Amino acid sequence: MVSKRIVVGILCLLGHALARPVKERKVFGAKGASIALASEQLPEGTKVKSIRWTHNGHIAADWEKGDERPSYYGNFNSTTTLDMNTWALTISNLLAYFTGKYSSEVNDKDPTRSVNVAVIDAVPLYGEKGQPITLEPEVPNVHVKVAEWELNNMIIARCDGGVSQTLYSTLLDCETFRLIIPDLLKNHSGLYIFKIDDARTDKAYLLTVRDELALRIAQKCNSTSCTLNCTGANNENIDVTWTDNKGREESGPVWVVERSEDLDVTYTCSSDSGSWMNNSISERELFPGYSVTEDAKRKMILGIMLGIFLLGVGVGVGVGVLWYKKSKGAVTRGLQQDGQPQQPNGIPLLQMNGQSQQNAQQSDDENPLNGGMGNHENV
Repeated sequence: MVSKRIVVGILCLLGHALARPVKERKVFGAKGASIALASEQLPEGTKVKSIRWTHNGHIAADWEKGDERPSYYGNFNSTTTLDMNTWALTISNLLAYFTGKYSSEVNDKDPTRSVNVAVIDAVPLYGEKGQPITLEPEVPNVHVKVAEWELNNMIIARCDGGVSQTLYSTLLDCETFRLIIPDLLKNHSGLYIFKIDDARTDKAYLLTVRDELALRIAQKCNSTSCTLNCTGANNENIDVTWTDNKGREESGPVWVVERSEDLDVTYTCSSDSGSWMNNSISERELFPGYSVTEDAKRKMILGIMLGIFLLGVGVGVGVGVLWYKKSKGAVTRGLQQDGQPQQPNGIPLLQMNGQSQQNAQQSDDENPLNGGMGNHENV
């Protein structure tokens, strides 16, 4: 048996082919962001018995009286929410395949209007509540008649003939076309598009206003190294640069660092735009189980061992020097006795001419200077 919804879907496609043209509005959504599409405008007091949202003619979501909750189809199954009070369709995490024509049919009546959604790339931008921010446009080298800034597809600032008109507490410079928000509020968050003469330029911003712009550091460590990852407080991907107190630098959110012996290094993450508050983490936080005291003890033990070794070497050298000096002194005393070399025990050493000790003694006795008897005559 063919279900009622399939029959209605077929009739819906046929109805689109035969129905009168509907008013179409073009809107933009930022890739990765969300967009809310308003339903068909209903007369006051209308009771909704059924609603059907279509995307390029195919059912994206529907609800009928008696259903416990709305039904979602295809790519809309896990990314879409149908508000049961306003009947608006909200699509989260926009991707390219969500581009296309959307319309809502209330109580099985043909829609009178549709929305054409274009999913575009936008520069992520972050601001802190209460702080100022300036959005820079991309202005081609042409004569500009009318310049406009849109927030979430609604005009909030306009320059026409050098005269500016603004909403939401914004300022527009009609010379540079910069949009200035002096005091950021939460409702300033959204997609900003700059248009010239009703044509969209390439530059778009996706602004997120936070109570506080604080960078978040996540770490994954072992006993010798850590992988540091720096993101926004809600895991936003931000252009950041790492530095440490030793003068080193690393571009990008991830930095793999090695543990130092002294645990005296501090790592700091900074946003390249300068709009986020810096965040730092020290090695003592990264390696809480590693004690500098234990490392100092090891160094002290090594120092004591080295000192003992050097002391032993010094004592050995000293003893050697004393022994050498003592030996040299004994030899010197032997040489000083009667002009003859002496052994350490006082006994004269042999002369170099080969005389024996006895001949040497006889020569001394015959020496006239010693009073000995010789072959010399008395004078």
